[in-house]
Amino acid sequence: LDRASDYGSEGQEFESSRVHQRNVQATVAERFSYYIMTWRFYVVLVYMVLEPQKVTMNVTMSPASYLISNDKDKLDIDLIHQYLSAVSYWAKGRNLAQVKTTLEASICFGVYLGEKQVGFARVLSDKVTLAYLADVFILPEHQGQGLGKRLIRTVLEHEDFQTVSWLLKTKDAQELYKKFGFEILESPNRFMVRAKAV
Repeated sequence: LDRASDYGSEGQEFESSRVHQRNVQATVAERFSYYIMTWRFYVVLVYMVLEPQKVTMNVTMSPASYLISNDKDKLDIDLIHQYLSAVSYWAKGRNLAQVKTTLEASICFGVYLGEKQVGFARVLSDKVTLAYLADVFILPEHQGQGLGKRLIRTVLEHEDFQTVSWLLKTKDAQELYKKFGFEILESPNRFMVRAKAV
């Protein structure tokens, strides 16, 4: 009986040891999983801090937060050149000197969020008979908030252009400009163009 009792005691101790071992293993596994998740979080955080230029997001602001101005002193010429020469389809390769020349010869409108320029348009006009709308853009991260429409409306309603007829060229924004009264030429044979010199 004494021997059987000893075996029973040893069996209970063995079972208790196995339960304790499983608990320890579960605790280690939970801690390991926690450390892995924490490590991943900090890796992502460091990546975002060290390489913010690779993190792209849209900037959503109240329309009232944006300012449209025709003050040329506010223009970010480097930004305008960068967009036109590298992003736009119509002014690829236009160099900085050429951009500066076009700005000097035009009435320019900039869209601003604080001190940062986020959009642009310019007009060539005699302010009486004819106006040509060109180089209209809103930076991609600020699109989708109606800024392009607001910019076009501001240009068209400017006091200098109330007697002019408008011209523009576009590859893919016909539907947008139709909302502001632009139409496809009904009699294109009445207009002529002379290609730029090569």
